[in-house]
Amino acid sequence: MSVSAEEVAKHNKAWEHPRILRMKAEWFAIATSNFRDSDCWVIVGDQVLDVTNFLADHPGGKKSIMMFAGKDATEEFDMLHDRKVIKKYGLDEGTVVLKGTIKK
Repeated sequence: MSVSAEEVAKHNKAWEHPRILRMKAEWFAIATSNFRDSDCWVIVGDQVLDVTNFLADHPGGKKSIMMFAGKDATEEFDMLHDRKVIKKYGLDEGTVVLKGTIKK
């Protein structure tokens, strides 16, 4: 059976490549497996953030972060904060650790 180049191209998208899928799966596993206040990660934008050491200092309280532990908190974060606060109050002070980035 012969398959056209156009047909092959339909199934040869970058995001379908096994390596890309594996990377996305690894980040998803990291983000979704952290629901404890002793190891709390969230996603904001394309950043995976370890916010464990910031929980006690968060002005809105620990609970407001824990609701998004292991999840994409971008929409809620953007409603309440400027993204600059991540660097200014978290990364620079060492209470938030940038673990990597994720492509959605």
